[in-house]
Amino acid sequence: MKKIKRNPEIVWRIEIEEEELLKRAGNGEDVSEDAVITLVIADMVHQLNYVASKIWMLSDGTMGEDEIVSKILENFETDEKTLKEDINFFLSRLLKEGWLIYDENKNT
Repeated sequence: MKKIKRNPEIVWRIEIEEEELLKRAGNGEDVSEDAVITLVIADMVHQLNYVASKIWMLSDGTMGEDEIVSKILENFETDEKTLKEDINFFLSRLLKEGWLIYDENKNT
């Protein structure tokens, strides 16, 4: 299985730590659109929300697509089929754009 990793040429940083975001959400704040991670690609800034940031962080070269989907599903109580489709779409888009890449050294 091909492992997925973040493109090392992309500059990124965490804007809000997960604990802080979950604390704010627990206090009733709407954090669904808050930028958790910021990426700088070709002089453009892109902000990832909580779910996208989880996917980004899991893309560390240790897991393939199915494993990333499984990890995300562990953290959310929602329609599994829809979430799988959304995650797979997001992963395929980031792979197509080159933001994520397959780690050729970790294929099994």
